[in-house]
Amino acid sequence: KDLVRPFNIFKEPLLRVRLFKSPRYIYLFFDVHHLSMDGSSLGIVLDDIIRAYRGEPLPRDYYCAYLASEEKIRNSLQYQEDRDYFISTYGGYNWRNIPEPDKDAKDELLLEADSRQIKLPFDEEDLAAAEKRLKVSRSVIAIAVAIQTLHEFSGDNDIMTNWIFNNRLGGYASNSVGMLIKNLPVGVHMDKIKDMNALFAEVKRQVTEGIAHSSYDYFAANNNRFQNDPMEVNYQLNINADELNELQPFYLPLSNSFNAPGARLELEFLENDNNSGCFESEFEWAGNIFSRNYIVKFHNLYIENFIKAVLG
Repeated sequence: KDLVRPFNIFKEPLLRVRLFKSPRYIYLFFDVHHLSMDGSSLGIVLDDIIRAYRGEPLPRDYYCAYLASEEKIRNSLQYQEDRDYFISTYGGYNWRNIPEPDKDAKDELLLEADSRQIKLPFDEEDLAAAEKRLKVSRSVIAIAVAIQTLHEFSGDNDIMTNWIFNNRLGGYASNSVGMLIKNLPVGVHMDKIKDMNALFAEVKRQVTEGIAHSSYDYFAANNNRFQNDPMEVNYQLNINADELNELQPFYLPLSNSFNAPGARLELEFLENDNNSGCFESEFEWAGNIFSRNYIVKFHNLYIENFIKAVLG
């Protein structure tokens, strides 16, 4: 109870660590707020634990240098150009960015988050073949399928989603622990898209352009959390603590009664925790907006479209 509890954002550290030693084992417990670090940082921390355990030197962390660089960019011409790109591309449209909130099932709504996780019937080999055939990355496939599904589910044509860019392309990123990820938009006018190949190409183009202009945070400037934020598509890679495998750990789950949603709707595309080479689709949603029965219909359609895109 002392470890897993809500953080006081402004008056205490956003990390809690406890270390316990028994005659047979050493137990490391830690709870960290997502404001402090992203999912990729977890792997770096666990790698550093292994290095420290071996008595090896730890690589230098460049996160503070990265933050200084970001601050400098905000006062540059590049930042203004990036802002102009996002405003000209996405401003002025009435985007459909989540399914219509469930207004007919008030007795089924919940105050906390809800979730659903389904194993997908394809593996790494299937996904790699789809990437080669479609000439796009797996992240682009997940984003395009989300847009296609929301278009079909809602009947609207101007569809937007938010996707998570890990922002670890620069040399500073390899050993940096912190919040580097960026939320970038993809918005597609589906009445101008003739087929799925055209949709994949358009999403790929916007993903590339978004990364190139990512110094400007379009969503921070134009969206209010839980009011008009779009559904979030996130491909999660290797967030399974397998860096610790050589220590032969066992997992001791802790109960967590604090289950607040991270967004109105999150579409997680996950690698299996057991390193089987398989994948899962997890939906997490705000229970006071969507009933489970309603969002399951949307999730099922998303899975159907995802399988069709990957397996043909």
